[in-house]
Amino acid sequence: MEPHLYAVDGLLAFGGCRLAILHRPLTGKLPVEPLNVDFLVLACGYGASLHAALRRYRPRVVVLDASLTDYYRRRFAGEVRNAGLELYDVRQKGALVVPLDDRRPF
Repeated sequence: MEPHLYAVDGLLAFGGCRLAILHRPLTGKLPVEPLNVDFLVLACGYGASLHAALRRYRPRVVVLDASLTDYYRRRFAGEVRNAGLELYDVRQKGALVVPLDDRRPF
């Protein structure tokens, strides 16, 4: 079966992999339960806390986009460590490559 790409309001799903990309402030009601995503990408324009994002999303990995300023990279990296989550910093490690047929489950 051919994988399909689904994209709506900062959420992407492709080949069974789910990403939430935050690049602006969060608005709207909070969900009853956070949505499970494989990757939560924090990008330039998202200035709220990681805690605010975790009220909406339950990520396996938090990705710091290369567009973030050093201030936000350091701030979010500390928040991710304090939350006990896995961190991937694109500026330090380069592009995030995810083999879709070899993902770890939630």
